[in-house]
Amino acid sequence: MRRLGFPDARILWTEWGVTPTHFHPVNDGTSAATFLLSGMRSAAGRVDALSYWVASDHFEELGRPPRLLHGGFGLITVGGIAKPRYHALRMFGQLGETELPVRAYGDGADGLVQTWASRRADGSLAVLVWNSTLDQSKRDGDAALARRIQLAVEGAAGRTVTLTRLDREHGDVTTLADRLGVTGWPTDQQWDALRVADTLAVEKVAAAAEGGAAVLELHLPQPGAVLVEVAGS
Repeated sequence: MRRLGFPDARILWTEWGVTPTHFHPVNDGTSAATFLLSGMRSAAGRVDALSYWVASDHFEELGRPPRLLHGGFGLITVGGIAKPRYHALRMFGQLGETELPVRAYGDGADGLVQTWASRRADGSLAVLVWNSTLDQSKRDGDAALARRIQLAVEGAAGRTVTLTRLDREHGDVTTLADRLGVTGWPTDQQWDALRVADTLAVEKVAAAAEGGAAVLELHLPQPGAVLVEVAGS
């Protein structure tokens, strides 16, 4: 655009996602959520806007949804239940205004495992760590790609630390639907049970103190993400 005489043109990427294919099972689970995190991280500072396609499975351009979990493009299901991608965007929204540097080491660092660290205006810290592969044949997870993470947050020893997890066992409506036996449209009782997937639990954890740093040992499945929040000093 600069070469063609439009140096100030804004780049608005208004349709992107994990797959161009509607009715694709990858759209519903946690694998798509970690893909979204990687895409957002990659695009940061390179485009002026990045908009995921699309907000809801209430989408009939390619035919009406045949069942609750049908591989729709939406961040939420018909009926308004959050999919993992919705939770991923919400976790991004918890990051602070100031990006902090991260040094990563080990197998998968800055590739399979990615990190985005930040400081908020009130002095608290938010660190998002996720485990993602582009291999969609592993969308339901691969134990060989799980990683044990040691996260050291400098200067945070003694502060309150909380975790919010997103993986196949936390916030994944597809896992819950399988357990409830939902194959088509849910019953009234199943709808009530599924709505627990709308919320990600926040857990307080104990961090070790090493030389002024708060140190956490985390198991990070693939696919999986964890938001680490550290209270201000």
